[in-house]
Amino acid sequence: MRFFRPIFYTLGACLLGVSASRGEDATAIFKKLEPTVVSISDAEGVGSGVVLTADGLILTNYHVASSPLPMTVEALVREDGNVVRKKFNDAKLIKAHKSNDLALVKVDAKGVEFIPSKLSKNDGDIKAGATCYVIGFPYVPDQDKPVISISKGIINTPKRIVGGDPYIQLDAAINPGNSGGALVTSEGLLIGVPTLRIEGADSIGMAAPVTSLTMEQFIDPRQKKGNVEEARRLARLADRIYLNDMLSLRLNDEDVFIAAFLQRQAVAADPNNPEWSFGLARLYSRLNELELAKAYSESVVRMTPESLNARMLLANILLAMNDKVEAVKHKLHCLSLMDQFQKPELRNEFISGLAKDLSDVGDHARSIYMVSWGRALAGEIQFTASQRMATQLAANVMPASVIKEVMEKTDGFSVEDMDRFAAKVKTANPPVPDRGVDASDLLQSPSVGEPSSFSAAMDFPAEVDAVLKDAPSGVSYDAAGKKLVWTPVPFSKTEQVRVLFELTGPDGEHEYEVRVMTRD
Repeated sequence: MRFFRPIFYTLGACLLGVSASRGEDATAIFKKLEPTVVSISDAEGVGSGVVLTADGLILTNYHVASSPLPMTVEALVREDGNVVRKKFNDAKLIKAHKSNDLALVKVDAKGVEFIPSKLSKNDGDIKAGATCYVIGFPYVPDQDKPVISISKGIINTPKRIVGGDPYIQLDAAINPGNSGGALVTSEGLLIGVPTLRIEGADSIGMAAPVTSLTMEQFIDPRQKKGNVEEARRLARLADRIYLNDMLSLRLNDEDVFIAAFLQRQAVAADPNNPEWSFGLARLYSRLNELELAKAYSESVVRMTPESLNARMLLANILLAMNDKVEAVKHKLHCLSLMDQFQKPELRNEFISGLAKDLSDVGDHARSIYMVSWGRALAGEIQFTASQRMATQLAANVMPASVIKEVMEKTDGFSVEDMDRFAAKVKTANPPVPDRGVDASDLLQSPSVGEPSSFSAAMDFPAEVDAVLKDAPSGVSYDAAGKKLVWTPVPFSKTEQVRVLFELTGPDGEHEYEVRVMTRD
């Protein structure tokens, strides 16, 4: 969704201009410096960056590179003696400035050579009234791809303090998407990185100066301190919108887009606080932007691996993406965090749901263990519908004695005990699927004629609607004749099969029943 970051640039951290200045100076500077400015994009939008070294070290704004989403850098590079435009999908945020909105991004530049900018190291290069140029990749609605451009202006003030940090003030036009680009002198020296604009003011832009930058000023991004109060203010606004959306039965998508924009600003203001990323993942999930929701929820799990809420949010997003295997992995991890459930009914509901999820991915041993665990916690005598389904699916592949053993268990439940049970079932009682031809089958088979079919009448009551829900290959159900038909694979030694029916009575109630069919 490319909507959020461009808006974010415009309202909170924008860059400068699309209208190219006419004249030889601007033309010459643009031609010379175009290879030194790159585009940086992800699923939320696009920004700009400035090349520092030939091996792919890039300076940009922190708010451009701080997202957990995969970044792509597109740049003009030297390869085999030619200058070509290439995309790099392995860009990584490696450093963040201690206080300013600056960051370092690294690209694996094997086989190519980036073209570095020429940095000014002299504050005297920044003079009030001097001509300056901004180069970057502005965002234009409905464009096919960002296009590099140049704008011309003058330096209003060489040094202006905003939020405790020094900035260069200039009057060039501001447009979204140029964040992290190059502010250069008429001699082509890089003097700053355009970073923000003053809201409500006309033609006032700000750029972070680079003349006094040192590597010692950059730290591990995880150590960067944010503006907690500003992030909390923005997140509260987003929460109000989200709550209104919930109360209106999720009918206000446009309002939720605004809430996500505000929440994204909260993340940028205080990037290492998992609370804001959790809120953004929740909002993206509400908007069905599942890839974005997954990326932000994964970042929360990395920051707080023992948070039940973070794990559950990620698991639910993965389920919505139909990635049940990964979802179940995170839900299983939640078993060790169950003491974080404040209400016993929520804990019991979680265990019952996990039994179904495990059954869906074919882990029937753990599924039946979870059924027993849930029944013990709830003190239930009757099976719920999901417990019955999980139990009967397990009965297709596990001996009845094993199921009886675990269902009679009343205490001693734990993740470790469940793993031991699953390992024992896998080792001692592996499923026996219907198999095809092998040498031993051929020796015992009198001929290789047409495969035989077996049938059995199903004595379901006339008023019951029976649907075959689960069966091995070669088994079908003739609903009109209420007859089960089994055609074994040629030369198979399998003597019987188990099938699962869903039965619907005249009152609409559903039940599940396992039937066994044996060869004649």
